[in-house]
Amino acid sequence: MKKLVFIAVFMQVCAVAFSQDSETPITVNKTFLGNAYYLRDEPLTVARLGEVLKVDPEAYRYYKQAKTYNIVGSVFSGIGGGCLGWALANVIFGGEGTKEIALVGCGAIAVAIPFSVVAENKMSRAVNLYNEYFDGGGDSYTSYEFHVGATASGGLGLTVYF
Repeated sequence: MKKLVFIAVFMQVCAVAFSQDSETPITVNKTFLGNAYYLRDEPLTVARLGEVLKVDPEAYRYYKQAKTYNIVGSVFSGIGGGCLGWALANVIFGGEGTKEIALVGCGAIAVAIPFSVVAENKMSRAVNLYNEYFDGGGDSYTSYEFHVGATASGGLGLTVYF
């Protein structure tokens, strides 16, 4: 019986803790390198932002698209930076054939910029969709409450409130 009570209390604490994320809007601070996202004045990592946005399927879809575009842009940026760095090192140390490598690097960076812009726009759209409910754009997300307790017949009951 003690194990059952422990499991019931643990489930209720987890349910309440999970449902509270959807009751606070995400704030955005513009920085030099992009946007910083905060929930209750605590910075959000990209993974944690995804967990928070999961309550809204459309916002989460934009979040996943933003992550994909960001990865592609980062790959092209890395290739471009590596090529430019290689070309610069060849110029400094007197190597040959640096013009072609530098052009490839510039091209890769030029391809990366639109991907990064699209990723940032999609992430902003995801956060804006999530926050619409807190700015009067709609009802707040459904929060769930779980209550576990004894029933009138001596059994164990689970009540879920939406």
